[in-house]
Amino acid sequence: MRWRIVWVALWVAAGCGGAASDDKPRGTSSRGDEGVNPLASPSVAPNEAVGAAARPDGPAYSVAIEGWEGPVGEEGYVLVAVTAEGGHKINREYPQRVQLRDGGPDLELPLRRVGLSDAQLEGEERLVFTLPAVPKRVGQHQLRGEIKLSVCAKGQCRTATEPLVARVTAQ
Repeated sequence: MRWRIVWVALWVAAGCGGAASDDKPRGTSSRGDEGVNPLASPSVAPNEAVGAAARPDGPAYSVAIEGWEGPVGEEGYVLVAVTAEGGHKINREYPQRVQLRDGGPDLELPLRRVGLSDAQLEGEERLVFTLPAVPKRVGQHQLRGEIKLSVCAKGQCRTATEPLVARVTAQ
């Protein structure tokens, strides 16, 4: 009986518990309202970073979002960093991207989509997207979109879609 429990626990931990690895959102954490993505470390509020240590039983990746603060009319950059954790690596074969949906009427978005070819790959574990934005009036603005990503370990790749909410503050 005990060996069955161990086998089932290993089977579920290996990802064979019925959840397919696809491009569909698996939920969000503090940035959304659908639950927690079991593959990601806790999401962060805009302008905060995730600093989780890599553990074999931990998350496959983390996402950190850094907002921007600067003068009205000046192009600024929101940074989105995807870090593979727990022995995972960024999947270079997957079309990783950030798709921006909305910046509001007072936030100009020169690019609506930033792909892997426009991102900076730092080693095999970190991918940084730079998203330009130009605020048209003083105040706080929210940049919304989604991050499509994939990480791999031991020949198994996982894909996920994470929500993007970033703050741009214009002075």
